[in-house]
Amino acid sequence: MPYKLSQDKRNNVKSLILKGQSTENIVKTTGVSKSTINRMKNQINPGYNRPKGGRPAILPETTKQIIRFKLRCGYLKVATDTQKYLNGLGYSISYTSTNRIIKKLGFKCKLKKKKAFLKKQHYQNRLKWARKHCGWTVNDWKKVIFSDESKINRWGSDGAEYTYKFPGDLERPHNVKTVLKHGVGSLMMWGCMTYFGPGYASRILEYPMNSDCYTHILGTSYKETLNYYGLTNNDVLFQQDGDPKHRSKHTFEWLRINKINYIKDWPANSPDLNPIEHLWHHLKLRLNQYDRKPTSLEDLWARIDLEWNKFTADDMKPYYEGLPRRIEEVIRAKGGYTKH
Repeated sequence: MPYKLSQDKRNNVKSLILKGQSTENIVKTTGVSKSTINRMKNQINPGYNRPKGGRPAILPETTKQIIRFKLRCGYLKVATDTQKYLNGLGYSISYTSTNRIIKKLGFKCKLKKKKAFLKKQHYQNRLKWARKHCGWTVNDWKKVIFSDESKINRWGSDGAEYTYKFPGDLERPHNVKTVLKHGVGSLMMWGCMTYFGPGYASRILEYPMNSDCYTHILGTSYKETLNYYGLTNNDVLFQQDGDPKHRSKHTFEWLRINKINYIKDWPANSPDLNPIEHLWHHLKLRLNQYDRKPTSLEDLWARIDLEWNKFTADDMKPYYEGLPRRIEEVIRAKGGYTKH
């Protein structure tokens, strides 16, 4: 039969519980088991929870909330900053423990996205422009032909690359990132996109490109794009960024003579507003899927021409349909950075 606690001992345990004694002290004083004492605590106070085992938390909850706030707002940027801040508050904490705390707060380490530098004036201009166009519908955006230039490398991207290397091994070809001499490792191209599909692309043979070269491309590739889709100058609105050659006197005069309607107030440093950036990304992904590296820039251009013309209207439509939301995002960010 299970052991039955005497009434005197039960009253003694109850008295100690009400006095706030810990379970361990009550066990030592009365000899009653922990399970019995905890069961009585639950009977006396139904909301009672047994203390959690393990080491106590290094930081109190309020300090954790402050850390979360400072990381989200950018007052603390990396684990090193956070460690120094906590050390300044009197906590003796290692870099490893700091990293662990940050992860438990829900943060994930990721590579920073490359974004154009924005000054205060850029914020203001972007916000003003977004508010001006916040009433535009998808049908309005369908009329815009977006354009841009991009650099295409023969061998992968300019970004960081990672490799696995066993300690003590010599550097092998797959462990290094080879760099070609200037002028033989990449080419520049101009392209445009419409709601109905990709426009004609053009390889830029002279770089840096000047206004004469730029207007020659507009006179060929841009006009050929209009002809291909059966469009006229009155049907569309041409977009270009604020690059000096795009805004030169020569270019403006060419646009006027050729009766090209264009967006005159495109905000500076705003590639995130231009959906053609997504086409560049997908084009480069397709080029990287080739098993063999291009043997020359001519070989690279042949691949670009092939892959570029594989884009369809179905590839364009999601980006045009998402432009109203993109404008709203700029307004929410008060002219600041967006996720694009």
